[in-house]
Amino acid sequence: MRCISLNLIIKFMMIVLMVVGAINVHAEDGDNPVTNVLKKLRQVDEKVENVAGFKEGVWMTQAMMKEDCDFLVKTIEEVHVKPWAYIGEEEYAQLKDVMYKAVDEAGEGMPVDDFFVVCSRYTSGLLNDHLGLLAKKGWWWRINNGMIFQMGLSVSDGKVLFWDYEGDAELPRGLEVVKIGEKDADTFMKELAYWCPREGRREGNLRRLRKTYVMSFWLTKEFAGEDYIPLVLKDKNGEEREYRLPAVNCVGWNMKQSKGSGKQNNEGPIHFRVLDEFDGERTGLMVIDGFESKLKFERQTVNAFMKMKAEGVKHLIVDLRKNRGGNSGLGDMVINYLADKPWKVIDRITLRVSEQSLAQRPHLYRYRNHLGKLVRYTCSTNYPKKNLMNRFEGEVYVLANEGTASAGMDFCVPIKHYGIGTLIGEETSGALKCYIDNIYFTLPQSGLRGYVAYKYNEYVGDDVQFGQGVLPDYEVKQSLESDKAGRDDVMEFTLDLIRKRGEGSE
Repeated sequence: MRCISLNLIIKFMMIVLMVVGAINVHAEDGDNPVTNVLKKLRQVDEKVENVAGFKEGVWMTQAMMKEDCDFLVKTIEEVHVKPWAYIGEEEYAQLKDVMYKAVDEAGEGMPVDDFFVVCSRYTSGLLNDHLGLLAKKGWWWRINNGMIFQMGLSVSDGKVLFWDYEGDAELPRGLEVVKIGEKDADTFMKELAYWCPREGRREGNLRRLRKTYVMSFWLTKEFAGEDYIPLVLKDKNGEEREYRLPAVNCVGWNMKQSKGSGKQNNEGPIHFRVLDEFDGERTGLMVIDGFESKLKFERQTVNAFMKMKAEGVKHLIVDLRKNRGGNSGLGDMVINYLADKPWKVIDRITLRVSEQSLAQRPHLYRYRNHLGKLVRYTCSTNYPKKNLMNRFEGEVYVLANEGTASAGMDFCVPIKHYGIGTLIGEETSGALKCYIDNIYFTLPQSGLRGYVAYKYNEYVGDDVQFGQGVLPDYEVKQSLESDKAGRDDVMEFTLDLIRKRGEGSE
């Protein structure tokens, strides 16, 4: 019996090894159903592992929170040029007091996601685009058993509109939102806007609230434990109707988000094509998703301008409306192909030298003797490169809006100031005098990741108003009706402008 049992065990093990070997052989085969299931299981495991404990510290004691708060304040005050610049020292002190008071009143402590809210009240109150803490998607498991709420809201003519939704429920986009839960929509939006600061402005960056991934954490936090969020929407006839926004599974939603971003990254940040369907003069469209992926960006830039030359393109549209920002130096590379006169983006820079900035920005090492002090300097001017092949000599049009920020805004500055091209759309996000360029840090106890600007940039331009971004030459806003119908108001205006210029009527 022992021999029979041993033989059976050996045969069983051999079968298992064969199956595992077959799976490994086809591990790269995307059509293999067994592999696909295993991949999905691994993804779920990774998410559960992520969530299981965000540093295994879901619960924060008072001592842990105090240490993290001290670290947070110390880091911001050592790195930032002037943390209280937009609010004054008195309000800055009050923000710190509120944070520490919440910790003192926490008794036995609080979950890490609640602590994130406590700290974010301090960081968001500083009204800096480039200063804050990062929420973890993994918290959705603890907050609401892996279920999340997601929708995007927009503000137009003082009305809150239901802008976006990625679930299966039939919810009509574009209707006016009257109530969200028990709160009127205006109050809810103002409270939510606090957590999405816009440089130097108290109204917040409302454009970001159109995006479901920005809203999801705060919605799920507020309505945790509920199966749905009650909404009251008003149609064009003024009739109000109740709707239910159901929670969706965060694993499926995360995988959907990751799949989309992965595809974008594989294609690279630049998408160029000649608009063969356009009935005007030869026109090219360059969509720049972000100034990132340096090698791909450089290769795609060279190829795009080579194709423009070969195709005889006379008008170039550069679309930055969904630009994620990134490395401003890559934007400078594109401008070199467009500029025929000296130019620069930033006039003066002030930076604070800290141990953190020296560690993360090696080029600052020359300022190591100025530790803890401010350094100011005037930026040099860029000159057109004489030997640059395939320089574009036609008309340039740049499309921008409130979503065009950071390096995206940097790109728009010389376009507008030096007349390199025509800027169309809406005022950019960010500001022409702003704190920028992030240093990253991790709080020691919670593991929360954060970022803080170490530079103050003063961009080229005269008579810049406080908190002002780059203003367009032609202001054109995308209407919700056009968005729902699949029309692009800004692009249509631009193409019409190209036709008129081609005919000599503009």
